[in-house]
Amino acid sequence: MIELRKLLKISIIRFIPALGALFLSFIAARKLSVDEAGNFFFWLVVIYASSYITGLGLDTYLLREISRKEVKAAPSLKRGAFLVSFIAAIFGITVYHNGEAWILISLPMFVIVGVNSKILRAEGLYEASSLLEISSISALAALLLLLVPGGLINIEIIKGVFVLSSLIIMFVGEAAVSRVNQINNFSSSDFFSLRLSALSYSVYPLVIFVTQWFPLFLLKKFSSQDVAEYSLAIRSAAIFTFLSMSFDSYLSVKISKMHHESDHMNLSRMLNNSSKIALICSLFLLIAFVLFAKHAITILISSDYQRVYLVALPIVSLYMLSFIFGQYQGYLLMTDSEGIVNSSNLLSMVIVVVLCSILYMIDMLSSLSGACSLLVGRAIGILRMCYMGNRILDKRIQQI
Repeated sequence: MIELRKLLKISIIRFIPALGALFLSFIAARKLSVDEAGNFFFWLVVIYASSYITGLGLDTYLLREISRKEVKAAPSLKRGAFLVSFIAAIFGITVYHNGEAWILISLPMFVIVGVNSKILRAEGLYEASSLLEISSISALAALLLLLVPGGLINIEIIKGVFVLSSLIIMFVGEAAVSRVNQINNFSSSDFFSLRLSALSYSVYPLVIFVTQWFPLFLLKKFSSQDVAEYSLAIRSAAIFTFLSMSFDSYLSVKISKMHHESDHMNLSRMLNNSSKIALICSLFLLIAFVLFAKHAITILISSDYQRVYLVALPIVSLYMLSFIFGQYQGYLLMTDSEGIVNSSNLLSMVIVVVLCSILYMIDMLSSLSGACSLLVGRAIGILRMCYMGNRILDKRIQQI
């Protein structure tokens, strides 16, 4: 049922932009001062977080609806999300008027790139979806920076290249989506529209993102060194998410279709098999990280960031746990049970916020303790989703 060859192909393709995105972080860490690197990483976090809000949940909503062949007015919905994002970007630049926030102009492109990637995935174009996702913006930026003489690279150049890359990936994605017949066949009398029912899908990624990056906002009050270490640890560990994201890309469309057809028995087998495959892959990846990551991080970045390896260890462990059990989050999202996903992720966020706040108040918050707090909070949420997803699926099988 799980086509391993196809899944492997998707994983390899997803690895390319993931590696490129990590390379951009390495360029920033090597070419900028610690303060400048911390500033750049901070604004990337702001853009990511803002995209979850201004995207209005449209990416996941369209993924589900297109998979079920029930979508209408996708172009006008995309234009609505673009307009909301553009207004938010201008507002942010205006309010934060010291000149640092102009990178926010990439926000509307960021949103549309994410939506287009999900549309292509829903249509079964996994390779195109993987190459035209949000991480591809950072990957292209890293590639373009290789063309810039090293002595000319500064924080403003990196920001400018990042904005240019978001524009390029957006236009390429638009060209790819325009070739999808199903999307073109639907028209709307509205130039742009909003779908309030999609808003619930913006909650879970936003909460996950805030949970992951909440320690950074507190660390910013301590030192740019901690901000840079935490950011680099997250981005270094994230290189291992290409497999879990490939599983999600491959399984989410199948889950939606099988649930729609009430094929719960085969759906259960597919989820169980995918978890077993994920467990085996996770063990190999974790061993590889322990053996090689410390040396690689020191060489690729600099000796100023020697603690990044230790900070990354609990985050890698978290990503491996998410890889093994994360299929049930996709199951809940694709089967009208997003409320459980939202409540589980809210629980994780509360735990992380409480732990980090306590550490902050007793002056024990650091990049490492923040990463450990993230592991504890997110692990509890992931395991709750796995338990609830299994319960719901078992009930549906018993009703057959």
